[in-house]
Amino acid sequence: MKTKMPAINKKTLKWFLILVFVCFLGFINLYYLYAFQSTKRITSKRFLLVKPVESFKSPMWSHGNGCSVKIFRIPNHLQNYFTKPPSTFFDYPLAPLPRKRFWESVYVKKWTTGTPAKEEANLVQNALKNWNIPAALMETVLMSMTIETSHHAYVGHGQPRTGQSYNPAIFDYFILDPVNSWLIIISHVT
Repeated sequence: MKTKMPAINKKTLKWFLILVFVCFLGFINLYYLYAFQSTKRITSKRFLLVKPVESFKSPMWSHGNGCSVKIFRIPNHLQNYFTKPPSTFFDYPLAPLPRKRFWESVYVKKWTTGTPAKEEANLVQNALKNWNIPAALMETVLMSMTIETSHHAYVGHGQPRTGQSYNPAIFDYFILDPVNSWLIIISHVT
């Protein structure tokens, strides 16, 4: 004997579909809220980082070891802001970044303008060389680092020791290049 499924009430179906739609919108809003908050913590401005213009992840990145480089386009309406940022911009990035809470201690190098110190440049160059970053991407990063109007900041694991160079094994390095309208994020973990 076959049992017949009860008919679905149209009103119930309508409310179910509305509930699914509202949940979907809520999920999207949470994603954007997190994305906007992340850029705020780094740059002092809320904006959405859409798909990177260029990116690279080392093969070991998924195992918690490696290097990732992402180049994002800065929104048009913020290009002037980052060309001559207000003094509050130089109070960022904030620490700790949300995904770095597990670090014992965090060192934050706030935004500075111009070419980075030799120590910082070596930190980035060594990280990129160790993971076979494609030559074109490496050139782009190094070119953005040398532009006088670029801004540089980083967040690293641990604190620098007095009188010693700071060379963290885990860091996020940020390059904000208003000339090319790029925000470059380099994450390194060894």
